[in-house]
Amino acid sequence: MNLKRAVVVFGLSLLLSAAAMADTTASLSFVSPVGPGDYQFNYYITLGTTDELNPPAITGANCTTGSGTVPCAPSDTFVTIYDVPGLLTSPFDAEPSTGSNVGWGFVVQPVGVTPVTSGGTDVNPPTGDSGTLENVTFYYTGSTVFCGGNSITDPGCVGTYQSTFFGFSLQSSDSSTQTGSFTSSVTDTASADVGILGIDAVDYGSGNVLVPAGSSVPTPEPVGIWLLALGLIAVIFYDFPRRMNDRRVAK
Repeated sequence: MNLKRAVVVFGLSLLLSAAAMADTTASLSFVSPVGPGDYQFNYYITLGTTDELNPPAITGANCTTGSGTVPCAPSDTFVTIYDVPGLLTSPFDAEPSTGSNVGWGFVVQPVGVTPVTSGGTDVNPPTGDSGTLENVTFYYTGSTVFCGGNSITDPGCVGTYQSTFFGFSLQSSDSSTQTGSFTSSVTDTASADVGILGIDAVDYGSGNVLVPAGSSVPTPEPVGIWLLALGLIAVIFYDFPRRMNDRRVAK
């Protein structure tokens, strides 16, 4: 990927995440080639200014994975990226990665882990979940509480102030991008501060994020183009004498 395209990708990522700044978001940082026909999509997760990573505080939150509403697993604290075309997975390809982020893991499923509110409503991804393309969920089970704001914007959070986590990635056979979706489930600091826990303390997020396109139209090979051109020339020369003869008859 050249520098100009990288700048465009980063700019689009900022625009897509701007609409969900109050919530925890996933954003594409850049795409890099990692092998013949394989490309790594690098993501970062940003906590909302009043959010925190604190899994015990929202134990009992609900999710759906295509089989009804169930307790979130493997964690109540997560970000799901939906419908990833050409996703490469083990045992023959590289798996998604959480990088050097401690306490994080991932799961890959055909129906993504999607938050369900206390009222029983799914927090739907904007572009949907096809149920046929794989989804990647990055989840947190660590013991360290991370605060998304700072001591001024989020004074109630007792933990380590860190709002952005880099190093998440997945690999695809397509380097181009399209607008996809994410959802997120983290702890709302204000609720946890006053003793509201479990599903009522969840801050849900949903928005757009760039994912592999997976639908590029193949460019005709040069040999194929020449054969097509020769075929058209042959048709013209074959048809020309007949047309001239028809004109003579008509006269």
